[in-house]
Amino acid sequence: MEPRNVLIIEDDPDVLNTLIDLVSQLPGWQAHGANTAHEARALLEARQWGAILTDEVLPDGSGLELLHEAAPRQPHAARALMSAHAVFQQLVEGLNMHLVDRFFPKPFDPAAIEAWLADAAKRSAKLPPSSDYGRIPLRPGDAWARVA
Repeated sequence: MEPRNVLIIEDDPDVLNTLIDLVSQLPGWQAHGANTAHEARALLEARQWGAILTDEVLPDGSGLELLHEAAPRQPHAARALMSAHAVFQQLVEGLNMHLVDRFFPKPFDPAAIEAWLADAAKRSAKLPPSSDYGRIPLRPGDAWARVA
């Protein structure tokens, strides 16, 4: 089985490297990093992602904006937001728009990120055949709906 790709967007190089190292040790996952929203946009276009983990506060944009842009192109990717700042409004907006699966406060708990990726792997194993790519369930148990 080919590894699932995780895109990690974080402007702090030490935190980014820590997350890449953490994910790289998990079986079945391959980590890729970006320091800016601009870099992330290019990577989001380049391949399908099994998971996207982004800092909310980036030097050239917001993580929530990136997740909003990524959702139609990456409908099956697990999406998580992390921040050291109080981002309550952004988190609620992301949850209400079904853009964020999880929120990780910084400093993050490595076990929580591992559990999130394990859950993402289980969910991706249950995906419909590839002919249904571009479709997402509205809510768990709902029929599939086409993403515009």
